[in-house]
Parts: sequence; structure tokens; C-alpha cells
Amino acid sequence: MKLPRVIVCSLNYNPSKIHEIVSKHVESLLLQDYPNMVIVLIDNGSLEDETRLLKDLSKGKALVVRVRRNLGVAGGYDVCYRMAKAMNADYLFVVNNDVVLKSNNIVSALVNVAQKVYYIGAVGAVLLQWNKNTVDSAGYMVTTWGDYVKLCHGVPANLCFNKPMPITYAHAALSLYSMKALHKAGGCLEMITR
Repeated sequence: MKLPRVIVCSLNYNPSKIHEIVSKHVESLLLQDYPNMVIVLIDNGSLEDETRLLKDLSKGKALVVRVRRNLGVAGGYDVCYRMAKAMNADYLFVVNNDVVLKSNNIVSALVNVAQKVYYIGAVGAVLLQWNKNTVDSAGYMVTTWGDYVKLCHGVPANLCFNKPMPITYAHAALSLYSMKALHKAGGCLEMITR
């Protein structure tokens, strides 16, 4: 069986200002064990052209794209969505450039969960606060009153979920979206800004 194709998208704005973090971030993407993925590093209108830095950090193993003016997060992810669509991807994995993946099987694990149920539109992971073992977010739940609750926020990581669970929506800093779901919602820009 053919593995689903995943486009991994990392938005960057002036990455040289946080070089150490971006370096660890890109290295963690390169270490992912999922075999059918393409890493795309977007220079989202940095003040200086940062494509050389991103190419060097990725050791030539990622597509590096420069957007001339900053499109914001939603606009940058829309660029990724369009690229993923053109590459016939099954999933779009978006990850902030200050997120370091702590395991080399994050993409594989998220795809595995997404493949189990046909109607899953997005899969997220537990995000830890930088250099801490405290959860920033494990996704969100919308209450019956229309409020949202950030799951596990401020909780020690070992007390948060250790298996997949339903959430209302995934944290955009680290999530895998079904291209079918994004298309149905009208595209990435519309999906993330709703």
C-alpha cells in the first residue's frame, strides 16, 4: 500500500534572529522517519533574504521558498496549501519554526492516527513550553457555550494524554491537516482564519 504523501511546512520570518532555535527546529524535521514527505521552508517576507540560511540549515534536503512580502501566518500557510495541492499531497503538516520535534516519528504517528478514521480533518500533538516539561497545549475543545478550553495548559507532560483523543481543533503551531478536509473548507487560508 502506498504511503500518503505529506508536505511539511515551516514558516520563517527573520530566522537569523532566532538562529539557534530555527537550527534545532530544522534538524528535528530532517530527522523525521516518515519516508513519503517533502519539507518546505518558507521565508515569509523576511527583512533580508534568508533563503541561504534556510538552505544551509536544511543541508539541501528541503524546498526553500521566498515570499517577497510577509503574508502573515494564514497567508504563509496558504502558500503551503497551494504547494501541497500542486504536489498531490494527502496531508499538510504545519509546524512553527520555534517548535522542536522531540521524537523522530511525530509525522508517522500523526499520519497513523489520521488514517484510522476517514472523517478526521486534523490531528495535533501535545506542545510543550520551551525548555520545560510543561504542556502549552494539547489542542482545544469548544464548549456548548461557544468558549474554548486549551487542553492540558500548564500541566506537567506526564499528566496529559498518552493516547489519541478527540479534540475540537488542533493547535496551529503543530498539526496535520487532511488535504481533503482543507479543500472542503475552501482552502488553507479560510480554514485557519475561521
